[in-house]
Amino acid sequence: MRQIPVHRIACLGLLLLGLVSCKKTEPDVTPGGTTTPGSNTSTSATTKSSAKDILGFEFSTLNPVVKAVIEATAKTIAATVPANIDLTKLAPSISLPPKATISPGSGVAQDFSKVVTYTVTAEDGSTQAYAVTVSKMPATSSVCRVVAIVGTSNTGGSKSTYQFDSQNRLSQIKIENTNAGGAVLSSNTTVYTYNADGFVTRSVRSYWYATPANSNTKELTTNYTYQNGRMVKNELITTTVGGAISSSTTQYEYDVQGNVSKRITSSGSLQETTTFANGAVTAITSNQATYTLNAQGFVTKRVSTNGTSNVYQYNAAGQNTVIESYNAQSVKTGYTTYQNVDKELNTPTNPLGFKGHPTTVPALYGNNGLTAKQISYIIDATGKETKTNEYIWMYQGDSRGNVTSYTSTTSFLSGTSMVNNTATYTYEYAGCQ
Repeated sequence: MRQIPVHRIACLGLLLLGLVSCKKTEPDVTPGGTTTPGSNTSTSATTKSSAKDILGFEFSTLNPVVKAVIEATAKTIAATVPANIDLTKLAPSISLPPKATISPGSGVAQDFSKVVTYTVTAEDGSTQAYAVTVSKMPATSSVCRVVAIVGTSNTGGSKSTYQFDSQNRLSQIKIENTNAGGAVLSSNTTVYTYNADGFVTRSVRSYWYATPANSNTKELTTNYTYQNGRMVKNELITTTVGGAISSSTTQYEYDVQGNVSKRITSSGSLQETTTFANGAVTAITSNQATYTLNAQGFVTKRVSTNGTSNVYQYNAAGQNTVIESYNAQSVKTGYTTYQNVDKELNTPTNPLGFKGHPTTVPALYGNNGLTAKQISYIIDATGKETKTNEYIWMYQGDSRGNVTSYTSTTSFLSGTSMVNNTATYTYEYAGCQ
């Protein structure tokens, strides 16, 4: 047997050793990572976030919710809460970027009677401090408002009460009507609901009757819709005691200055559009009547589709003084005369108004203030005029120009004679300086 030389065995061993030692070793690579050439290690491509902005800061436990204003450049946060809120025990809800943390923590009560500093820590460990300041709204007493109107007469009485929330917004109206003995005959209560931005979104007026009839109104619900901070639609839903439901809508359009330029009303079969420009009515289109306007934009004549019509007269001040009624044959059937109070008086039952609602909408039937006198007549086929009712209002005001009381004297035709009734209404105020 032929033997292999020793030196060849040694060379073969070295060759095998070389093959083993030259085998390529694959490194463990993290998905998305990189491998350093010539190295058996890799590094991750994931970079830790440096985001440390406060994205939202609000007091969600308050009603309505109070949202703070965040100044991203100055790193300050400011909020204003109702006057009755205890600043020393407020717990904010705070929104942060993913993986960021904050100290003090979200939902932890703090003493905001002084500036509170919040520190946000990003995922990468970097930090950013924010200074938070919380202030109170002026106390309710700073707004002069009507809180009650009490009426008394020889046939009964009435009382209207007005409630306001901590931000001086009208929150509830309640009206009660009583007989001469003081027993409540009917009442209604209106409740207003506001969203977190301070817009009234809904009002519900509920009625009660001592002796209800199916045709009596049970509830009036109004829903409000807003766009760009302005009320663009309200929908009124009426429900009767008997369960009948009807609805109507009014839509508003605005010009670039924010003034109402168009109002669209839909109620039952009525479809009516009123356009406005330069503070006056410019046109009214309706499927139930045609309108004639004067140079001031006031209606001077309205003709219904059945042929009956009304004619309106105005004085130099633009106040409506006479309304005449005509039948389909253009024969005058009656008229009403008006006299207005010769001075301007206010009744601030909702002094702040509703946010986003039109502050002024040009009038269709004159610049009328409080009415001082109103008399109505009917005219029969022979041309004879008969007075059917007469109302006289006498107002008293204070130094602020607010109504303090008024007396209403009413005369109405019953059979062939006039029946008289006198009522006195007294206003109660709060928050007037």
